[in-house]
Amino acid sequence: MNNTKNEIMKQMTGFSVKQERLMCLVQLASYMMGRINVSEGEITGNEEINKEYPGWLESVLDTASEIGQKQNTAFDGLIQMVDELQ
Repeated sequence: MNNTKNEIMKQMTGFSVKQERLMCLVQLASYMMGRINVSEGEITGNEEINKEYPGWLESVLDTASEIGQKQNTAFDGLIQMVDELQ
């Protein structure tokens, strides 16, 4: 039983770290979106950055979505493992 508890704690700790990483990505995406809204698309005086910025934002959002989906699947597995202990 102690071995199982250690495994669950290890997975929960990993989940917590990944959740924090996901929240950082969401905050970054929110900041980037705010920059677009405030500046109405003109992020900086650099044309190349202005052109690439929407693609970067999309990439951040895609990454956050992918991480979120993986975390949901992993957490479902953790729930199932705990349920099987009862």
